[in-house]
Amino acid sequence: MRGALTLSFPGATVVDIVDKIPNILASHPQANRLIIHIGTNDIPKQQSELLKLDFLQLFSLLGHLQVSAFISGPTPTCGRGIGRFSRLLSLNTWLSSACVSIGVGFINNFDAFWERRHLFGADGLHLNAWGRRLLSANLAFGVQHSRTRPCHYPKPTL
Repeated sequence: MRGALTLSFPGATVVDIVDKIPNILASHPQANRLIIHIGTNDIPKQQSELLKLDFLQLFSLLGHLQVSAFISGPTPTCGRGIGRFSRLLSLNTWLSSACVSIGVGFINNFDAFWERRHLFGADGLHLNAWGRRLLSANLAFGVQHSRTRPCHYPKPTL
């Protein structure tokens, strides 16, 4: 996306990003959109309800910011086990409805990457160059076709 700044925090969890957002926005006061791609690193903890609470904390923070916020949903994995896949799908489903209910943009990556092994690296977790291009295009499409606006979001339910 033109004029976009990409920051990456390998291994970051939802709580880590919640802690970083205020400083990121303070360092970039011109920012009017925020795309957050997190959640996958929380999955191995196998604590889905706690992860939802972490996202609710994120949504609360977003409600106090004057930016259009987007949650970039998780990408599925290939060959990483049914348990991990099931948790990612469950998170994706919950996030899509939670984001809609509070007015945060949701970018569905799951459908774009499901059963597309050729978009992943050898580890089945990280995207290869083709996968990164598709993710970038999917993010741009999601932002361009969203109806979100800066606002104070109501509290979603679990």
